[in-house]
Amino acid sequence: MLRDADKIDILKVNIIVPFEEIYNVTTYDLKHCKVTEEVMQAFFEEHAVLRNLKKTPVDYLVGHISLVYELVYPISRKLVYKQGYLDKLMNFQSELSETNAQFAKIQEKMTTYMELA
Repeated sequence: MLRDADKIDILKVNIIVPFEEIYNVTTYDLKHCKVTEEVMQAFFEEHAVLRNLKKTPVDYLVGHISLVYELVYPISRKLVYKQGYLDKLMNFQSELSETNAQFAKIQEKMTTYMELA
């Protein structure tokens, strides 16, 4: 239960603290990069994204979203849904249409996952 709580807290912190501060990047860099193919693949395979796969600032954001795949208890998933932090993370808006399309796919996949979990 403690590990689930830690993961939920990470999602919360990612909403409260600006991305730029968490990831130590500029707003420009964050909003002008794409999710790498390896990170997208891990996400769609329903794995937490390994640190060594993350290359771009938004890879780290997707990595935090993917922590939901490691939640063990159904009540944890319900809490994540109720708090709304996951939705806020998935609603990230890039300056690149390709990245926004990637996040639309991420949101669709995670919504389906949460409904089935």
